[in-house]
Amino acid sequence: ARPPTRPAAPRPARPSQTSLLSPPPPRQEALLSLINSEEDLVLVFCRTRRGAGRLAERLERKGLTATSMHGDLSQSQRERALRRFAGGHARVLVATDVAARGIDLDDIGLVINFDPPEDHDAYTHRVGRTARAGRTGRAVTMVMPEHAEQRGRMAQKLGLHEP
Repeated sequence: ARPPTRPAAPRPARPSQTSLLSPPPPRQEALLSLINSEEDLVLVFCRTRRGAGRLAERLERKGLTATSMHGDLSQSQRERALRRFAGGHARVLVATDVAARGIDLDDIGLVINFDPPEDHDAYTHRVGRTARAGRTGRAVTMVMPEHAEQRGRMAQKLGLHEP
């Protein structure tokens, strides 16, 4: 007799992933457009602590509810920022890779790599913050012309097929 078979485990959702070639001047306008195209929470990744704080302030000045989470903040400040984001009081969280470790929210509909990640592991971690609990999600990497080749190599390594 054959042992009983188990049904296959459901495959985790995979977010749609795209790159956006973004020259420096209109970069923030492109970011605003992306954020405004999303109804759910938006997580934006920056490479530096200073960049995350500045970008969150700029988004606030543009009328968005945003907060930042990075290594220059105390643990209580990071927890407060995460509570604001999780509770919907801040629609946008701008974070660095290290500060965003452990974010486990189901309502993140869009992850934006404002600054490209250092490597494919960081990319995988960032993109994995969306499309959770069976939901759909999107991930967009904003690529400056000087980073296009690096992004192409990373996409190839990750098996992403982009134009």
